[in-house]
Amino acid sequence: MNNEDYEKEKEKMRREILEELEKDQMRKEILDELNTKGRENPNSGSETIQAFGQTKKKSTVSFNKKEEEPSLEAIDDDAIPALEAVDVAPKQPVSKKSKILFGVCLVIVIVAIACFPFIYDKANDIIAKIGNTDYIPVPKEPEKQYEKITMDSEIFKNLKYPTMHNDPTTKDTYYSRDKITTNDFTNNDLLYRALLDVLEGNMAPYSGKYSGKYCGTGATKVSLDADYLELRLQGLFTRNINYTLTDFTVPINRADTKYVGTWKYDAKNQRFIYYGCGTKAKANLVYYDISVPYEVSTSDKNVNLYVDSYVAFAVVNATNRDYILYKDAAYTEELAKGTLKTNDFEEELKAVVNDMEKKDINKYKYTYTIDGCPYLDYCFASGEWVK
Repeated sequence: MNNEDYEKEKEKMRREILEELEKDQMRKEILDELNTKGRENPNSGSETIQAFGQTKKKSTVSFNKKEEEPSLEAIDDDAIPALEAVDVAPKQPVSKKSKILFGVCLVIVIVAIACFPFIYDKANDIIAKIGNTDYIPVPKEPEKQYEKITMDSEIFKNLKYPTMHNDPTTKDTYYSRDKITTNDFTNNDLLYRALLDVLEGNMAPYSGKYSGKYCGTGATKVSLDADYLELRLQGLFTRNINYTLTDFTVPINRADTKYVGTWKYDAKNQRFIYYGCGTKAKANLVYYDISVPYEVSTSDKNVNLYVDSYVAFAVVNATNRDYILYKDAAYTEELAKGTLKTNDFEEELKAVVNDMEKKDINKYKYTYTIDGCPYLDYCFASGEWVK
């Protein structure tokens, strides 16, 4: 206790002692008076009247009629029981343990506040279950599992590659660029690549007039609704592809379609009409881009798909089937040479590249995406050399 409390307690005990002394004084006076009357009364005995009752604690201060009345000043400090020592020592600094305890408490409070919304929701959910006998918990939908795509997957096998080498009689190729996106292809190359993906059954017989020379046969007098070409174009390169519906030309020397030459756009009827025309070159040398995939990977949730390939460049003598493989699109760094055994030059060259030492062959990465691809298939997005 402090000094002020000590003095108050001391004063209180003085008053209690004083009250006790005053009671003792009153008893003494009564007994003295009774004893005096007893001696004067003839009928009384010689014995002194005794007080009966609880024995009081003997006072430390004696009285007689000649002494002064009891007062607070007459009570010595020695008569007051020892009180608790007065705490007058200065406050001690907060200990290290107290600081640690305070820090722990503070962290607990912060965590409790942060978790309160979650605890509140859980409590309400429990209360709702208890109070509502008809409560039926809503089952959580299982997390969607995404297929691991490999080179054996149908998704990989059905990928559509862009045409990087349009005319096999020349060395020109889009692989000569470090990187390419859909915006780097010419409008003509986009339209004719889409045509290669159109089913022949979507073409309708054409019996109308031609505005110029027609070079095809009776069997190739066809037209194609522009919608079919646009759908294939967007399916190959996404809805965001930039293009213009206009006349286009399929390279004469391509062997993967009989509809080579010119297609003219009929804007009034929104259709393409096949005109053909042009003469196939009888080139002795044929150029090929040889791409051999070796790895497939995907991004999170299979949004993007990546195909890593070995790419080499070949020139074939169409007469004797001799070939030379090159490391670069400029045909300057020779890798191998030999003679092909079949007329399927491109497929046989893929087997040759696949059997070669891979450390000498450059790597190329194709990127496909389902983002913006209208049929939830994968559309080509970009291609680049792996450094």
